Amino acid sequence: MTPAAARRGPRAAALLAVLSAAVLAVAGVAWAAPADEKAGVDQRLERARDRLASRHRQVLEAVPVRQPAALPAIAATAGIGLLATQSALSYLAERGFVAEATGGWRLEQAADSEVPEP
Repeated sequence: MTPAAARRGPRAAALLAVLSAAVLAVAGVAWAAPADEKAGVDQRLERARDRLASRHRQVLEAVPVRQPAALPAIAATAGIGLLATQSALSYLAERGFVAEATGGWRLEQAADSEVPEP
């Protein structure tokens, strides 16, 4: 019981308890979605990049959105070595996530595409 409810008497405390229980009941229903529904929502929102290995995703996230970037800049942003970055960029290029352009590497359309539903 809150101090304010205690000052107002037992009826105010009882009303507060009933209202609190009602709020918790409604909130509980809102949060309690079946597991299969939650999985379905997550799958629909999954992007192709979400299925990449962490190293490939790390390099992909280091590729700038607006202008091509050179290999050393991408490696520095990703925080990994040049060889590992080059390898990851080749992998990503084969899958359509990035493309080599004048001045470096740039993102391709597949970088933000969603995974098609089965």
